[in-house]
Amino acid sequence: MSARDEVAAKLRVAAKALESASRHCQIAASHAEIGEIPRMAAHVLATHGDMVSARDELDDIARLHADHAET
Repeated sequence: MSARDEVAAKLRVAAKALESASRHCQIAASHAEIGEIPRMAAHVLATHGDMVSARDELDDIARLHADHAET
């Protein structure tokens, strides 16, 4: 797999994680509106987990870029 292909794949994974985070935020908001605080909190944590996953992919991309950058 070329570096470009690897970056593209990581970007797609990050995008999916961010889409999932968005869905969890919407669900958390719905639970908050009706006072289901434990369920809201669970979705907030899921949102954070998805964002951490996306960040991990972006961190990997940054490391790949650093490895290929000229010094």
